[in-house]
Amino acid sequence: MKNTILAIAALALLCSCVSLGSPSWIKSTYDSRLKEKDYLCAVGAGPDLQGASDSAMAALSTVFIAQVESFQAYRMTSQESSDGNNLDTSELIKTAIVTSSSEITGAQISDSYAKDGVYWARASLNRKKAIKLYEAQAKDLSSELAKQKSIALDKAGAFARFSALRSCLGPAAQVEACYAKLRVLSEKAYDSPIASLETLIKSTSADITISIEADCDASIKASVQSALASYCQSLGFNVDPKGRTRLVCKLDLSPIVMSGSPYCYTSVSLSLSVLEDKAESFSYAYEKRLAALSQSDADRKALNEGLSKVLEALKEAGN
Repeated sequence: MKNTILAIAALALLCSCVSLGSPSWIKSTYDSRLKEKDYLCAVGAGPDLQGASDSAMAALSTVFIAQVESFQAYRMTSQESSDGNNLDTSELIKTAIVTSSSEITGAQISDSYAKDGVYWARASLNRKKAIKLYEAQAKDLSSELAKQKSIALDKAGAFARFSALRSCLGPAAQVEACYAKLRVLSEKAYDSPIASLETLIKSTSADITISIEADCDASIKASVQSALASYCQSLGFNVDPKGRTRLVCKLDLSPIVMSGSPYCYTSVSLSLSVLEDKAESFSYAYEKRLAALSQSDADRKALNEGLSKVLEALKEAGN
């Protein structure tokens, strides 16, 4: 939104410098040849034609992204309020939209004008042509997503399927980014691949009954088990000591004495694995040394670091 405001302000300043006789599109952006219902346009200026063209294309990208993000934000808010979704995919989609819109498919420089050493250019995007290009792009991306989902569903264990399906969220966000642009350009509805994938992930997580095994010092074991159980439940898993899926976490905190140092140190060593019918579906390892002014603070920092990395690893499983 900030970039859009700056682009509009810059355009207003430039227009104030344009004398009578200049093309009308410099001030109004659209004209009888390039109408807003058929095109998306933006104007840029620079010291030469290349600079003006680059400015116009950047302005077009800014305007397009702003429209797409605004409409997408409204859709996401509406869906969350109606279905109570707890999978946060909005950032994935937003990143996909911005990344894929750095160069707008089908955009071109349609007009240019120069006077007194200042150049203007108008970038345009033909809505009908762009719709065909984005529909073809969405079709290819959807085909790849379908293959990835099929591979995920063929996984033997429920946690393996869950992780593999979560890895499909990125590709699904790319498809959704195409559809978001198509909704703006065509004003038509396109079914979201994200919604159906999230439903599938939820139903898969509900099939997982997991037991938690914390191998650590007795003084922190309850905290570790509680944190793991809480997070597993937030993912939709059923936590049960007799669960067929086992989450095994080994967390070791070891004080380190360094002669002459004003600090106290504690190393944290972490290993995490998920086992399904004795087969390992996921594993993670991490080590780090933490420093503080007292040993108790170093121990506390190491414990927090360990728990944070455990939850981060589970969150990123499959992504």
